Amino acid sequence: MNNLIKRLYRNLRNSINDSEIALKYDSIYLTFSDKKQNELISQLARSCISLKTLTQTEIDSIDKELFYEFPEKKISLSSIGIFKYEENEGYINQEKLLRFFNEKWKNKVPSEAIDTNLSVKEKLVLSAMLASRAFSIDQCIDASKNDKTLDEWRALFVEVDDYLVQNNFNSHYDLIEKTNIGNEKTIHNMMRKVDKLPSKTNTITITKASKPYHYYLDVLTADGSVDKERLKFIINVVTEGNGEHLKNLDDFCNNIYNKYFARIYENTLFNNYDYSNDIKNISLQLLIES
Repeated sequence: MNNLIKRLYRNLRNSINDSEIALKYDSIYLTFSDKKQNELISQLARSCISLKTLTQTEIDSIDKELFYEFPEKKISLSSIGIFKYEENEGYINQEKLLRFFNEKWKNKVPSEAIDTNLSVKEKLVLSAMLASRAFSIDQCIDASKNDKTLDEWRALFVEVDDYLVQNNFNSHYDLIEKTNIGNEKTIHNMMRKVDKLPSKTNTITITKASKPYHYYLDVLTADGSVDKERLKFIINVVTEGNGEHLKNLDDFCNNIYNKYFARIYENTLFNNYDYSNDIKNISLQLLIES
């Protein structure tokens, strides 16, 4: 393998080690297949070599598809360059690729409701989405803006958390007490990190919408009516079939929605009041079945 490619790869590996990023299958390529692009670009930038330090012979010795050119005439390995180097060194092969992507796919396979175990945070998020009737991209948890609306969402989450704790449906989620987690609004941070909810709810929970950081429950049909089976599934997961929870759910959702509707949604001309009867009837049906 070309010496310049080896240097670029060694620089990248050192940068990743300094950042204490754990490699998957001992492969940079596979590790960054699972991470945000900005994080990878940051590592590539730190691993660059200046073209000014190289001879023309060295520059001409490598295929241009194996590197990216950064500003100020610096180069790093490209995605193809990383893959080909690791393939040549035996860090990556067809078996590792298959196992890696098979595991990623497997983690997204929906679970049956009877096998669904929600974490404290997941149950709080799902309950808050239901109570606020975040049922579409038009009325959803919009965490794309770091503004006071997210503080209103946090206030809503606090009330939902209190309700769940007081009625013995969930443990207290400590971080909901904070306005911010690190540099992020608390709700932005929470919603970013519930990426397993779609697989636990038969993909009904949308955590990666067509618009970044827009989160909702996909329980409406094309004409805006409720898909009763999908909503029933969510209510069953949230309540775990608990009779007291099912009896109180409709009133609780109405109270939350009426209090926060104008504070959390920009489009207040459109409302989801009509869905109250759907929540009430489905809760009653589940109560009878329990």
